[in-house]
Amino acid sequence: MSERVFLGLGSNLGDRAAYLSSARDQIAALGAIKRESSIFENPPWQVELPQDDFLNQVLEIETDLDAVQLLLTLQEIERELGRGEHKKGEARTIDIDILLFGQAEIATVGQDYTLFVPHPSMNERAFVLVPLLEIAPKLMHPVLGVSFRELVESVDTTRVVPWYG
Repeated sequence: MSERVFLGLGSNLGDRAAYLSSARDQIAALGAIKRESSIFENPPWQVELPQDDFLNQVLEIETDLDAVQLLLTLQEIERELGRGEHKKGEARTIDIDILLFGQAEIATVGQDYTLFVPHPSMNERAFVLVPLLEIAPKLMHPVLGVSFRELVESVDTTRVVPWYG
């Protein structure tokens, strides 16, 4: 059975737009991309190390993979696109996060992964909420029971701007 999944993509190292494009191409092989947001640019969030701004985008896909299979496959895509092991807050070629997996609430830890869905800090991240609202304006947070429109009103969105390349 297909699941409706929202993914957050980000890149702030190298050819950011090319990394997003390559990630989208590989994600399309995992399931149908139903909608994709515009690309937005914003400074790194809660980062002390100096680094370039991020390009971010949200995709809605339908996939037959379960959440753990999807996570492991997304991690492989990240590795193929040059993302190595990095410390929190370091620049990266690509970052792909599972934001929502249907209406599921998931908390699981494996030997090579940790998966929490809904993404635990998505409701604090303007760079996630702005593109998410663009493609799913009526979407509700499955755990908090409030709309993402309400959540975006509680964050500073002034530094999340459309990117036109």
